[in-house]
Amino acid sequence: MPALADTWLAMAYLIGPGSIAVFVLVLYVLERWTASATSYAFLLFPLVAILFGGLLLGEPIRPSFLLGGAIVLAGVYIGAVRRPAAPATAQTPGPATA
Repeated sequence: MPALADTWLAMAYLIGPGSIAVFVLVLYVLERWTASATSYAFLLFPLVAILFGGLLLGEPIRPSFLLGGAIVLAGVYIGAVRRPAAPATAQTPGPATA
């Protein structure tokens, strides 16, 4: 069993809001979005972690993080948000009028 209070606090966070609450929220989102769109949302978690690491802990946000974040956002946009263009339909000539 853990001996440090910080370890108990970390476990309480991971079990409570870190697992149970997130699972309930994922089910909520799945009722409203497709499974594919929901899975793309998980790709954004590391970007949020980098942002909060920089804001709360003063961790450096390196240019490689920004480049990687831009690539991830582009992939999420292409995979989950953008809709493919409708295929062009061929126009059939109507009856000739005289």
